Amino acid sequence: IYLFQLLECAHVQFRFSELPPPPVNVQSADVKQTEAFITWSHPELFDMYAISGYSLQVRKLRTKHWTQFTITRGVNHRLTNLDPDTVYFVRLKSENKYGKGKPSDSGELRTEKGGSSFT
Repeated sequence: IYLFQLLECAHVQFRFSELPPPPVNVQSADVKQTEAFITWSHPELFDMYAISGYSLQVRKLRTKHWTQFTITRGVNHRLTNLDPDTVYFVRLKSENKYGKGKPSDSGELRTEKGGSSFT
């Protein structure tokens, strides 16, 4: 009886003291000429790594430089001010008090072509 009561009252919380793993299932949706909606899932053991947010990064095809777009706490974000008819790669890094972890696998998207003008 005492063991059961002790376990019932005990609230133990474990935390890892290291950089967090990357988010998973990075996907794009609702891609338009100048914007796209990006979604992802929390990594396994999200709570145990005390993840405080995600750094969303983008780069264009044929470039090597990743640009930080935003830092967000959620599992989705709308990218805006993109160039029409352009291939982008998107990745995320989880963050906690120990810093940014390794990047996720990158997702690829192509924005829609711009409208044509008549002369």
